[in-house]
This record gives sequence, C-alpha cells and structure tokens, in this order.
Amino acid sequence: AQFIRSLNVDIKTNARGVIDKKKEIDIYIPSCNIGIEFDGLLWHSSRYKSRSYHLDKTKLAAAHGISLIHVFEDEWKFKRPIVESILAAKLGLSKVRIGARKCIIKSVTRQEKKKFLDSNHLQGNDASQEWIGLYCNNHLVSLMTFSKPRFSSNHQWELVRFCSLLNHSIPGAFSRLLSHFEKIHQPKSIVTYADLRYGTG
Repeated sequence: AQFIRSLNVDIKTNARGVIDKKKEIDIYIPSCNIGIEFDGLLWHSSRYKSRSYHLDKTKLAAAHGISLIHVFEDEWKFKRPIVESILAAKLGLSKVRIGARKCIIKSVTRQEKKKFLDSNHLQGNDASQEWIGLYCNNHLVSLMTFSKPRFSSNHQWELVRFCSLLNHSIPGAFSRLLSHFEKIHQPKSIVTYADLRYGTG
C-alpha cells in the first residue's frame, strides 16, 4: 500500500463489498479498476485455502470489471524491484517509455539472456533454445525466449519468457520480437502460457 501511494495513486485498503459482501480486496484502486492481493505464504497455502481459491477470487473480480493481481510474500521479499516494476506498468506509470520502432533487434548471448531474465522476470532464467532481444542505444531493453513445448506435443514452439527492462515500458516490443521470430523460423504453431496472478496475457 505504501508503494502504491508513493506513485500518487489513491487507494482503498481492505476494501469490502467491491466484489462481494463477505470478501475484501487488500488494495483497491478505483481509478483503474485494479485490485492487489498480498498473499502470505502460510495463510494462503493449501493448508488454509482451497486449490482454486485464488483463481476463483480472480474470476469473481473480473466479473465485476476488476483486474485482480496476486503478489505472494516471497516475491515481495526477494524480488521486490521486479514486482514494483510490474505494478507500476499495470498502472501506466513506468518511469521510462521507449517505442519499439526506435529499437533494433539483435542476437543475445546466453550469459546476457540469463542476467536479463534473472533481473527482470519473476521466474528468472529459463532453459530455452532460442532468444532474441530488442536494443535501444546498444542496451538490451526487451527479451523474448522460445523452446520446444514443455507441456504439449501439439505445437511446434513455446514462447517461454517475455519481459522488458525494469521500470521501462516498450510499446510494440512483444509484437515486433514475435514477428521477427516468425519470419526466421516460419513456425506452424506457437503456444504460450499466462500467469493469471498478474494478467490475462
């Protein structure tokens, strides 16, 4: 809550009755219909919550036109800069905005890919086989990685990771990197997965 207020955004804490008479949202931002849940690892574990608890609450919020974001305690504790960057981006308050058309696409070294993902993606580095980057003034600002599908044999490729530099918004980066990959590999199909705790993808 203190972080969101530091962005000069008005919030309601422990907002009850927004999505249900009995349920409350930890942080509610009426101006953009965004809710944020801070989920402690103990009280939000399977010991105290059903397997579908978080998804059910997310769907309930969506039915009321509210995008509900779930931040887990360990993410806030150990990857706070990344979480803060994501939240600011969701609110349209990223510190730096760079149009993808002003950037160039270049190959990325394995070491650079690892460092970038560990620093800018909540899930960190991956075991992908292909990766491409978007550069501005010779600095990597956005990255997309691909591998053979991990969970499905019905697709040719899986888009595994996509992220941009902390506190940066790069409009058009996703489509530009994906188009470049498609041009090179001409894939028959690509599958990817969205973490519904942070958005629909």
